Amino acid sequence: MHGSRNSGCPDLDSSAHPVHKQKGDQTMSTSSKWTTKIFNSSRAVLVAVAAALILNGCAGEPEATPPEFSTGKPSTVDQKAWGKIVEAAKDEGEVVLYVPPLPMSGMIEAFQADNPGINVTVETIPTPELIGRVDQETAVGASGADVVLHSVDSWFRDNDQANKLLSLQVSPASAEQGWNRTDRLGESNYAPVYANPYAIGFTTTGPGKVENVKELLDKFPDARIGLVSPTAAPATAHYYEVLRETYGDDILDRLAKTKHTVVDKAADGMRLLTAGDFDYLFPAIYHQFIDPKAKGAPIDAVVPKEGTSAPRYSTASPITAPHPAAAQVFMNWMMGEQGAKKFVETLPPAAVPVAVEGAISWAEIEVMNPDEWTKDKWDGWIKKQWTPHFG
Repeated sequence: MHGSRNSGCPDLDSSAHPVHKQKGDQTMSTSSKWTTKIFNSSRAVLVAVAAALILNGCAGEPEATPPEFSTGKPSTVDQKAWGKIVEAAKDEGEVVLYVPPLPMSGMIEAFQADNPGINVTVETIPTPELIGRVDQETAVGASGADVVLHSVDSWFRDNDQANKLLSLQVSPASAEQGWNRTDRLGESNYAPVYANPYAIGFTTTGPGKVENVKELLDKFPDARIGLVSPTAAPATAHYYEVLRETYGDDILDRLAKTKHTVVDKAADGMRLLTAGDFDYLFPAIYHQFIDPKAKGAPIDAVVPKEGTSAPRYSTASPITAPHPAAAQVFMNWMMGEQGAKKFVETLPPAAVPVAVEGAISWAEIEVMNPDEWTKDKWDGWIKKQWTPHFG
């Protein structure tokens, strides 16, 4: 237990029990004035009895109050409060992570080694289904995910504004890493912890490696190219817009004149690239090439130094989290130096907010602004820039 209590004294302090509540929750019924009066009268009696016990020397040492979790603004907690969260997390013993298909085993093993007693259960779910599942859990109040990690910035923003995310408790160690700064977190309860710049995938049996899209078009205009459709995600549309900003308005016209195939998502393009149907694929996700390459697939990828952007992955805890304390510990671990090192090691090439060896500078990456790329802008961009060239 947290703290000690004189066993000869009755347990009158309801605040000594864990409370997991949403902002605005009430601890008493307000269905009628009668029930409110009864509650208040009972409380007055309890207070009087407690006072009498204290006067008679029977109060003993109060039990330490476990942390409460609710919605609201994020906050930086002191070492004592963070210690309570860690102890509560160990009592919970588990954190359930919902994540899209990412090679997370190295991350999980490292977290569990750093936090013995807290096991991580991973649910790997494609992002659209992941978002839908969490939305459904939140709507019906069902427990499920403790922590989510994905790249749809607008989902985090909208759910935070709707008070559907638990308030992020920034640990002292995370504060030292800059997470208490307004330019890092602000008043948001989701933390951007990782970004992976889009790559150009290519076959090792094809025309050859190129450093950027312009070089590809200049040197190999007859190459077979797979293009991931901007309908896949706003971040994909943003990638093509960055190409326009970097190389001029005619870049999409030049791509449209190549031997190209538009695929619905990067996974489809990877399959066709591996099968030899394409010479190049973009925007591609670099870490998806690591395992196939190791198994002998004739493919590789390069991250351009210009004309690319990066999907940003954020983490948050839904209000229905069954293990809210463990969720806070796991998120702060990802936000810190150890988490950043594992992102760089297991999901290269990685950009992370914390400066660690081997990372791409967070300030150098081109990241989509979800406040700018609304659904209307996304649809409008496709209609104006993509459809005239690719149908």
